[in-house]
Amino acid sequence: MAIYHLHTKHLGRSNGDAACKDYYYGKVHDYTNKGGVVYETILLPPEAPIEFNNREIL
Repeated sequence: MAIYHLHTKHLGRSNGDAACKDYYYGKVHDYTNKGGVVYETILLPPEAPIEFNNREIL
């Protein structure tokens, strides 16, 4: 029987951490100089309450 183990670590851009680390190729993708948000939206299922379309409530 195999024993499953999961290790997670919180990464924060404000701490200088990179969100994308490619361990296979040994590359770190740095997005610290990334520009503004290009597109944003909230996708809700049809049965979700309409007030969830407000980011402050969601």
